[in-house]
Amino acid sequence: MMTNSLFVMTAKICSRCRKEKPLSDFSRQSNAPSGLNYVCRDCMRERGRAYYQRNKVIRKEHHRVNNRKSMLKHYYGLSPEQYDVMYQRQEGCCAICGKHQSSFARRLTVDHCHKTGKIRSLLCGSCNNGLGCYKDDPELLVKAYQYLQKH
Repeated sequence: MMTNSLFVMTAKICSRCRKEKPLSDFSRQSNAPSGLNYVCRDCMRERGRAYYQRNKVIRKEHHRVNNRKSMLKHYYGLSPEQYDVMYQRQEGCCAICGKHQSSFARRLTVDHCHKTGKIRSLLCGSCNNGLGCYKDDPELLVKAYQYLQKH
């Protein structure tokens, strides 16, 4: 009489650190014969951290450049070169307060009409927020001016 013995795997050897570890230390991987990753979670985590450290500066610069580029294009239809032309035309200064960009922590922002989408000029964050708070309404701005003159 022949008995069928079932072989139940309870541990596995990590292909990176070469240590035998319980199956719970391995992530699932559907295309592996065992259904589990060849590398343990600890080694995968270590590998991920090393990759992150090696590429941190490159990734940050890539994100900064590409994010600005895509934001300008997406929101305003501007290329970075067109932004630079506007910046040079304004000599790097806010179109309202006249302060140079070097006195601000951030770049000059693109001011545009919210109704037509037409680009007006570059403003510092404070001037741009001020216009936004008054919803680009000249009458409200005149009333605010009169209020300030009165008080």
